[in-house]
Amino acid sequence: MGYVETITVDLDRQRQFIVSFGTIRRFQKKTGKTFKDLGALMSEASQEDDSNEDALLDLIGNLLWAGCVTEDPEVTVDQIFDGLGMNPAEQLRPIFEAIQRAMPEAEDSPLEPAKPPKPPSRSGKSGGRSGRSGARS
Repeated sequence: MGYVETITVDLDRQRQFIVSFGTIRRFQKKTGKTFKDLGALMSEASQEDDSNEDALLDLIGNLLWAGCVTEDPEVTVDQIFDGLGMNPAEQLRPIFEAIQRAMPEAEDSPLEPAKPPKPPSRSGKSGGRSGRSGARS
């Protein structure tokens, strides 16, 4: 059996968002988009680019619908939208975290926060002590 996690999310009422292959598949079939597409739009939105805001909101609503429809086959995307607050980030955070846990092998997952750059390596040019000389345990 595939990985399944259930997240309780407050929308028009408390709903169960199910993280599963079925959720991913329903999202892709309904929108024609992948999680990578969603991640790209989210990345653009985080840079205060409002040009794709409608597309992003549609994808988020459809993602929520895809995860909630298993629990309630009668739920509509409009009901999902009606339950979203004006700043849905807190409602969505547990869902995106669960999706990341379900897909850890996706190293370039668009839902992952950007990783900070690695600090420059220290070569022997700094004149500092090496880890072995004079070190005590």
